[in-house]
Amino acid sequence: MQEKRRYVRWQIKSPLYYKLQDSDLKNEGLVKDISNGGASIIISEELSKDCLLNLVFKILDRINPILAEGRVIWQKEIKIEDRCQFATGVSFSRFRDVDKEKLYTYIWQNFPEELNRLWWQGLK
Repeated sequence: MQEKRRYVRWQIKSPLYYKLQDSDLKNEGLVKDISNGGASIIISEELSKDCLLNLVFKILDRINPILAEGRVIWQKEIKIEDRCQFATGVSFSRFRDVDKEKLYTYIWQNFPEELNRLWWQGLK
């Protein structure tokens, strides 16, 4: 299977809040990884493909939450501590520059060596 991702994924284990775009009910989940193009999240509810979500990523206390809108690309049922959960792939449909900057700031502060390696990887 060929990799289709255009962005580097950053392994970040942190809380997130999300809601369906046509609902006021806020749900909790966990971020598994995130990039400028999307995220892999763990949630407790099954969602249909192409379901639209509003997402709030709470990566660090000292950085304001990162906001995004996205749609469900895939979902897979998994077991965590004998509880049924859903690993969910989300593609961002709206990810503002200010929120991309917050993500970049977090990555720069927490993964400087990896960021530097990936930045120069294509230059030879």
